[in-house]
Amino acid sequence: MATNLEDLLDDEDLWDSLRQKLLKNNQALWEVVWSSGGEAAYQLGAKRVAKDLGLKPVFRGEQYYITRGRRLCEQLTDTDLSQIRDLLEQYWGVGEEQFARQVGASEMTSLDRLKKIYRNEIHYSNENAGLDQAKDAGVETRSWLALGDERMCGECEELEKENQEVPLDQPYSSGEMVAHGHVGCRCRTIYNT
Repeated sequence: MATNLEDLLDDEDLWDSLRQKLLKNNQALWEVVWSSGGEAAYQLGAKRVAKDLGLKPVFRGEQYYITRGRRLCEQLTDTDLSQIRDLLEQYWGVGEEQFARQVGASEMTSLDRLKKIYRNEIHYSNENAGLDQAKDAGVETRSWLALGDERMCGECEELEKENQEVPLDQPYSSGEMVAHGHVGCRCRTIYNT
């Protein structure tokens, strides 16, 4: 058992064990997101784009669920481990109860974080389903559409200007394959026929 901070931070067995527990928790979170809206958003996105392109929708939700889930769980776990490490370094020696309060007050356990994850993953599911349909239709280019309402941010406005007639097999300037600029983004991909 580690008795000082340096030993604790260097304890590979501890961090491997923690990583496994966090991965399991994040997989459970992804399963809830998928079953409570992600799958429906995927189907809706597929239907929307297939209709625009005059196709019958093809659903690849299971494959998306597996590949996106794997990536998301790794991302979330890496973020969680980093935050735990930061909290340990910042609050080492303050006592177990104080440390537990700090963890509880952190972004890691906040309801706001869960809402952000849910909203982002619903958006990603919807947009990626559309991308699958466009690939089936042989669409060559796509464009970024920012929703031009009072909630539109400057970042999305810029991304729309930068990303018109982008080849389907190349990422947007944001690095994404679909119109998703940031946490909470509501932009859409428009497929050019």
